[in-house]
Amino acid sequence: MNATFRKEEIVSMNVSIVGNNTNEIAEVVRDLGIRAGSLPMSELPRFAQPGSRPPQVIVLDMRGIAALPPSVALIKKEHPSIGFVIVADKLDPTLMLDAMRAGVNEWVSMPVKPNELAAAIGRVSGSAAKALVGQLHAVTGAKGGVGTTTVAVNIATSLSIIAKRNTLLIDAHPAGDAALFLGAEPTFSLLDAIENTHRLDEAFLKGLVVKTANGPDLLASPDRVRATPIDSKKLHAVVEFALRCYRFVVLDAPRADMGLDDTLDLASNIVVVTTQEIAAIRSGGRTAAALR
Repeated sequence: MNATFRKEEIVSMNVSIVGNNTNEIAEVVRDLGIRAGSLPMSELPRFAQPGSRPPQVIVLDMRGIAALPPSVALIKKEHPSIGFVIVADKLDPTLMLDAMRAGVNEWVSMPVKPNELAAAIGRVSGSAAKALVGQLHAVTGAKGGVGTTTVAVNIATSLSIIAKRNTLLIDAHPAGDAALFLGAEPTFSLLDAIENTHRLDEAFLKGLVVKTANGPDLLASPDRVRATPIDSKKLHAVVEFALRCYRFVVLDAPRADMGLDDTLDLASNIVVVTTQEIAAIRSGGRTAAALR
């Protein structure tokens, strides 16, 4: 894509320029037709606060600054979809490595060329604004042992084979068996994605999933026990991002975990699996009512 297309695409984005002397950068941004506000570097940490509403793109003026502000990584963890573009005096390998570890992928060196800056903003804004393309099918059980994972695996396999579309199965159980059902030996798990939401991009996600012989890709259950529950906000971020990369996502969800409410809001369908036992039927009814 050329820079003209990118400029047309990003003029409506919410962009902020953050730095201690941003006049030169602001002028270049205005010449691109982008309405952007300017903030001092001291204001950057507030975007890392829970509940904050940061811009879609932050152009970070790092000229004359030797170290990446710690708040950059914190912001990416709190708001994984936010786009960062760093403007610096030169290509500094150490600083660039720190930026990449924090989840920043775009770097523009002085002197700033409008086309380069437009392209960088366009790339991160395109990632932040990319619409969901997939459908989420969530499967949860009325109680343990009713065959929830069996149903989830069969749905994912059927969608992959019959619909002939790229499909991902996410096993969100603390010690799930989806990998066993699919004959897979995953190297990474859902926990790796949750702990690195600030690094989420399509290549990173594809590196975490394992392709199975039955068809669907699998983001497996963590193979180690956690002392604390999975962060529901980060799980939501992972599932939402997966829906940008896959036509179908099937979530094998823990039983009656109401902490998943926000994630289940993304679902096109929610299947509550039960059996013909009175206790299972009663629990299934309660689960369905709670989900409604």
